[in-house]
Amino acid sequence: MAAPRIGLLGGAFDPPHRAHVALAESAVQALHLDHLLVLPTGQSWHRSGAGSAGDHRLAMARLAFADVARTQVLDLELTGRARVTPSTRCAICRHNGRAMTGT
Repeated sequence: MAAPRIGLLGGAFDPPHRAHVALAESAVQALHLDHLLVLPTGQSWHRSGAGSAGDHRLAMARLAFADVARTQVLDLELTGRARVTPSTRCAICRHNGRAMTGT
């Protein structure tokens, strides 16, 4: 069996909007993704000052992406369980690929 094709979409999602959803839908279709993992950031690098609380952004992202096929919103960076860097992207894909295929 071929390895699943997994995409990552990160952002502040403060708030998530139609362009985020359109990007997710296009990525799933154009890249033939099996799964798209949406990762709201813990601390946005491009914004200063306080934004919406992480739990609110997570809830908004879950609502915004709920109808996008093969998409899952994860709280890894918001909860501090992972800081998404190039090396953790690989680990996230490996972990979720195994979880999604049952291996």
